[in-house]
Amino acid sequence: MPAGNRATWVEVPFAQGTTGYIDVNLTSIQKLSDADFPFFMGWQKIEDGNTPFNQEGFCGYDELCTIAGVTDTRLALHDQTPTEFDHDQRLAAFVRGEAEVRVKLKGYICHAKSEWDTSNNEERFRALNEPNGFFGKRKETDPRGYENFLSFVKQFQFIKQTPLGEANKLWFFHPTAFIRHFRKCAWLSEKEFKQLVPSFTVRKHGGQTLWELVPGTFTSGNIFKNQRVVLNRMMCTYGINTPLRMASFFGNAIQESQWLQLLEEGSPTTQRYYPWFGRGFLQLTWASNYLDYWDFHGRASQIPSAVRVQLLTAQQAADRSRSNDVWQATETALTPDMHKWRANVSLPDQSDAALSAGFYWVKLRMARYADEPHVLERVGLTANRRAHSYYRSASFWKASASVNLPGAIDSLYSIRLNGFEARCMAYNVALAVLSEVKFPIAPGQAADAPDYDILRRGQR
Repeated sequence: MPAGNRATWVEVPFAQGTTGYIDVNLTSIQKLSDADFPFFMGWQKIEDGNTPFNQEGFCGYDELCTIAGVTDTRLALHDQTPTEFDHDQRLAAFVRGEAEVRVKLKGYICHAKSEWDTSNNEERFRALNEPNGFFGKRKETDPRGYENFLSFVKQFQFIKQTPLGEANKLWFFHPTAFIRHFRKCAWLSEKEFKQLVPSFTVRKHGGQTLWELVPGTFTSGNIFKNQRVVLNRMMCTYGINTPLRMASFFGNAIQESQWLQLLEEGSPTTQRYYPWFGRGFLQLTWASNYLDYWDFHGRASQIPSAVRVQLLTAQQAADRSRSNDVWQATETALTPDMHKWRANVSLPDQSDAALSAGFYWVKLRMARYADEPHVLERVGLTANRRAHSYYRSASFWKASASVNLPGAIDSLYSIRLNGFEARCMAYNVALAVLSEVKFPIAPGQAADAPDYDILRRGQR
């Protein structure tokens, strides 16, 4: 049966506590998503046809009360009448004092001419020149005040020079509400993906702390070309779908992938777990974790039981002896598929680098740490003989330790966790790009971005 003829019945509540069914597939049923800014999500179009604008064409105090459907309880509480307040003061006090009004205002989509349009200056500002207006009250002392004001304003009005032209109405959104609305999808564009990599990083070497430039040549690599969509899909699948969860994930994944340049551990042959060395965005390591990952993806029946036992036994021996010699005998026992599966985790044209990271995320329950409050602490340091800083939080520490050093989760900021400072640099950038977290810069002061210009803005 063609999809258009297929009935889709959905149970819906009716009046007086009854329920019924509606075929939502009917062409007469309007289907709306978040991208349509529907009214039931708090959005409301404001224009001439549905709004009681005042005579100047603007929405003043009384008009705002009407369209918001909210009474100014502040006035009633103090037993005061509106006439006791100056119009602008009443309007400002009303908006400040009524949280419900502020919420509604963020959902208004206003259809009006731009303030940068000269064609409606007289309509927009004429109230200023009326007897009780700002310039009207000053006619005797400043007779050309209004004209001088309009001349000054015109110097800034540029819309005539753009393709939009003048005298056209535009749709205006509350900027932060608009951004928050589209941020819900949590799907990173290529530009956003590149901006997650810090411009500088902190690294400890030979007892010294180094402040190092992270080169920008990575932007044309295969990881960006092949892994962005796979990572986005993985994060949707495994619930890495809030700014704080994404920052906790990328803070580790970006550092472990060497700033999104490699999907495998560097110089692994000396490690006791070689050839089961770290691969993927969260460095899947040790044979037991590879086996768990393959089991998680339904491959358990394709792994011979004898091989599984042999690998787990060899892992125990390698961990005790701190040598990878014991693995040599197991390599010939692996099936061709197992050899391929292992290699795939570090290949940029395969999905396993991202999927294995998602597996780690759910296996280690990293979300429970990422969902804790992220109370940022500014940490000062001296690197390259200069003062620098980075930001850390207990919640990010726990998320990082869970995947890298589980035994140290409760040992806050233990030096045993490799590269935590560098992870924090990626975490800080991810917070700045993906969230609205404020960064403390001094007692009682906070900024929208971390110190020392580590953001990679404008990356293409």
